[in-house]
Amino acid sequence: MQRTKPIALLALFGLSVTSCVLVDAFSKTETTFAFSHRVHVVDQHLGCADCHRSADRKDDPGMPSAAQCALCHNKLDADKPDDHKVVSLFVDKQFKTTHAIALNDEIVFSHLSHATRDGECNVCHSNMEQNEAVGDELAFSMESCTSCHEQRHVKNDCAQCHSQIRADALPPSHNSNWKRLHGREVRADTGATAARCELCHKESSCESCHLAETPENHTNYFRRRGHGIIASMDRQTCAACHTPDSCDRCHRDTQPQNHTGGWGAPKDRHCITCHEPLRNETCFVCHKDTASHAQATPLPPDHNAGMNCRMCHGNGQPLPHFDNGEQCTICHQ
Repeated sequence: MQRTKPIALLALFGLSVTSCVLVDAFSKTETTFAFSHRVHVVDQHLGCADCHRSADRKDDPGMPSAAQCALCHNKLDADKPDDHKVVSLFVDKQFKTTHAIALNDEIVFSHLSHATRDGECNVCHSNMEQNEAVGDELAFSMESCTSCHEQRHVKNDCAQCHSQIRADALPPSHNSNWKRLHGREVRADTGATAARCELCHKESSCESCHLAETPENHTNYFRRRGHGIIASMDRQTCAACHTPDSCDRCHRDTQPQNHTGGWGAPKDRHCITCHEPLRNETCFVCHKDTASHAQATPLPPDHNAGMNCRMCHGNGQPLPHFDNGEQCTICHQ
């Protein structure tokens, strides 16, 4: 903890006019407070405890008092409008701006124990001496706390820092339609702490649950027809639970629904699925060894591009594939 500097240092007549000016601080949509820690700490050599007087004595580090600011700003603000003076930030001598990084009642945290144990404020408040505005970005993430606990071999379970959230208790978000909506939350992958399933769940818990109870959209229609459409559009979603060999095992015994009628030889209507429109990757999902269409049978030596292929091929002599109406020479060179 940086200790309070001599009172002489508080006679700061060179502070920037903008260092303590509110930027719409009382607006409902703006939370940034244009206070420069850099000006006060680096330029004027103030210590943390000069403004946060109870930081090393109480759990509440305290906010600046009107009397502290007045030591310098009574003279600095003499010619400013009233609403631009530091005194406008106080009501009954209490700092009236919202605490940007205040913790809610759910969090169990002792500022005093951390301050007295670590000794230096910048152990937690890193690079604060270069800060130019106070806003939500100064708030601590859960990762910063848990990683620090790991480094210091401090107990890192939920109850260590939370009053109600525990591994054996459902969070508020897990009520109502959570069973139906949790998959959407997982796929969104927002990175928010509340969306991190691994904090309480192991990956095996998802697998064991869905082996016993399939997702709600896995109806009989989905099994017989719908899943193929979804897989062709978003294969990654299926991969959350299914591996490629599960598709292979099923389709080895059960052909897709469209593989009927004139699908195969001699009519070969399966070509339509690729050529209307062209989707080369679709068949390759299952048919890994299918020859490339670029290896089509070459034109005989006596054929030329000016010939009408269909006068012979298709007129009493069936084509070995479906005729989609394109120029034969697109494939046959």
